[in-house]
Amino acid sequence: EITYLDELTADRLSEALNHGRVHALVGVPALWQLLHRKLTQELAAQPRLVRAAMQAAMALHGELRNRTKLNVGKLLFWPIHNRFGGKLRLLVSGGSALPPEVQKAFHELGFDLTEGYGLTEAAPVLAVTAPANRLRTGTVGPALPGIELRIDEPNAEGVGEVLAKGPNVMAGYLDDPLATKSVLADGWLRTGDLGRLDSDGHLALVGRKKDLILDASGKNVYPDELEELYASELIKELSVVGLPDGNGFENAAALVVPRVLKEGETRESLRAEIKKHFSEVSSELAAWKRVKIMHFWEADLPKTATRKVKRPLVVGELQRLEKATAATQLSTQPAGSDAWLFDLLAELTQKPRASINAQTRLAADLGFDSLLLAELSAALDKAGVKAPAEYGAIQTAADLSKALALPDEREPLEAAPEPEGELPVPQPLAMAGRAAVTFFAKTLYEDIFDLEVTGKANIPSHAPFLVAANHNSHLDAGLVKVALGEEGKKLASLAARDYFFDNPWKRAWFGNFTNLVPIERRGSLKESLQMAVRTLEYGYHLLIFPEGTRSPDGQLQEFKPAIAYLSFAANADILPVYLEGTHEAMPKGSFAPDPRKNRKLKVRIGPPLLLKDLREATQGMARSAAHKEVTRRVREAIEALKRQE
Repeated sequence: EITYLDELTADRLSEALNHGRVHALVGVPALWQLLHRKLTQELAAQPRLVRAAMQAAMALHGELRNRTKLNVGKLLFWPIHNRFGGKLRLLVSGGSALPPEVQKAFHELGFDLTEGYGLTEAAPVLAVTAPANRLRTGTVGPALPGIELRIDEPNAEGVGEVLAKGPNVMAGYLDDPLATKSVLADGWLRTGDLGRLDSDGHLALVGRKKDLILDASGKNVYPDELEELYASELIKELSVVGLPDGNGFENAAALVVPRVLKEGETRESLRAEIKKHFSEVSSELAAWKRVKIMHFWEADLPKTATRKVKRPLVVGELQRLEKATAATQLSTQPAGSDAWLFDLLAELTQKPRASINAQTRLAADLGFDSLLLAELSAALDKAGVKAPAEYGAIQTAADLSKALALPDEREPLEAAPEPEGELPVPQPLAMAGRAAVTFFAKTLYEDIFDLEVTGKANIPSHAPFLVAANHNSHLDAGLVKVALGEEGKKLASLAARDYFFDNPWKRAWFGNFTNLVPIERRGSLKESLQMAVRTLEYGYHLLIFPEGTRSPDGQLQEFKPAIAYLSFAANADILPVYLEGTHEAMPKGSFAPDPRKNRKLKVRIGPPLLLKDLREATQGMARSAAHKEVTRRVREAIEALKRQE
């Protein structure tokens, strides 16, 4: 029996569920949000004590379900289940992404709300999450029986276009062979959706391929992810799209519809709160991931019949608003108190001075990324101006000027007390320990493992240099140190303070018996880079893994441009090194090396990339472009070593 509604309201739906003896309910996220909103409003109307008890019971029951096989939601929350007819056992959401907080609320109440995925060309379902007692958000489940899913050309994060194959896939578009050829090949259907498959075969979607934003830093930005990150109770709805920057890339831009005004609230005050919210979220994100352009919209966003936002129309509206905003700005900026700052910004970004004024946006207009912000801080310090501690809330040159002009009203910091429970290591013991560690390392790599090193003649000996190597394992740093021979004794490497120095035992070990230099992984990039430069200035060579973290599969990952910044800032050559065999011997997630899995370790050392050659090759380029070019050359050198036999 199927029940049809004459209108979609919470009351009519509740009435149909009660009278129709409904066991299953399938709908788009808007339906589940409607029901969730109705429940939330009713809960908010209860006395504070009742509301608190209900929220606590939901949280406890949700955790009980996650940890055990028990689901007593129908008993605990019978009035709510009764509102849904008391017989619902299958709830499925599809059509677009289901908000995690909605799925979590239904889970805590004892319902199994699962998420599915498909498209008309696949008649129409491809995957669905099976009902389970443990909450699993962010996935649309495994492929249905008889259907195959694979990811086409996955990137370093495993994200690529979702391809599907099975008996439900269409034969083609009627009387349109060209359109058919564009989406069908050897029975595989190109869905146009971007996603990744986990180790269990569960599919996680990140957005539409056509909606992907290519940032000026070369990073892929997923609008759906940003919409989730920037969502707030202050906002009725928002859409994130990519706006062309005129250089072949795009800026992440948001069109925001504020929520309905509350009593006594003004439109300006609500917009100010939303801007503050955006700044706070941005401060927690990497520079390339931040929304760089934001405009307000007072009407509902344009949508399709399935309630999906029409992004092309959003792009058009944002472009119109951008032009209107630009028309109100001064075309020239008279010399004044901020002229020196605009001169500095022009010099750093290699932009025409006349194009920079108070309303110029650091990210969207000048292309500032994390490295360029670090250079800005260094330049401000040299000019005797205290750089801002955080740039997340700084959007325009005017914002930057205000941040520099603000007096520092904070109390002076007292010297941090020594952490309790530290383990003092006497100097003689530290020296003996270093010798023992060196002996153990040589024994491990040269005796227990079968080590082969080629290209030793390429190792410089006249000045400190940077070592750039691929990163597969915790074995890598020690392997490079042994492979460099005498120069390896002067090799230091950067290490995350919160990982390698997070307790007294680790601090005693790594601080006294190794050349690890602690840096704040989540702190100021400027301070970390300055620490790296000082390490080179002290006469140490510095090992850098441009990938930033260990490769999960032994393949080269994306290279970060910090290696280029350090080379220029410290006047250091770069020595490329390729490591082979460490991933097999001790992959990511392993506790200890296992020579039985692979005894053969190879280190290939290439000719150094000389600083003078790098400067010559990047002469005339903007700094960010120069960093990218040097990073490309480093990767190219390591890839060439990888191909050597």
